[in-house]
Amino acid sequence: MASDVVRAAPAAKTSASSALPVNLTHPDRVLWPDAGITKQGLADFYAEIWPWIAPHVVNRPLALVRCPGGVEEACFFQKHAWAGIGEHIIRVRDPG
Repeated sequence: MASDVVRAAPAAKTSASSALPVNLTHPDRVLWPDAGITKQGLADFYAEIWPWIAPHVVNRPLALVRCPGGVEEACFFQKHAWAGIGEHIIRVRDPG
C-alpha cells in the first residue's frame, strides 16, 4: 500500500565540494527555504550527479536566472559573463 512507503534516510557522505574546482560565495545561503537547501547543498548534489548530466551540459550555452536575495525576492536573467568567471567557461558571440 502507498501508506507503507517511507522516506529513506540519506546515506552518510563526505562533502563533494572539496573536489570541486570552485569557491562558492555564501555557501550557507538558503536557496529554497521550504526545503532548507543551501548553495553548498546544491553544489554537492550537482557534483554527485555530474557523471550523468555532463554529457548534456558540457559545451552548451549558459544563461542564468540570478536571485541574489533568494527565490522569494526579485530575480534577473543574466546572459553576459561576469568578473571572475571561471577559466573553463568560454565566451562566444551569439550568432543570431
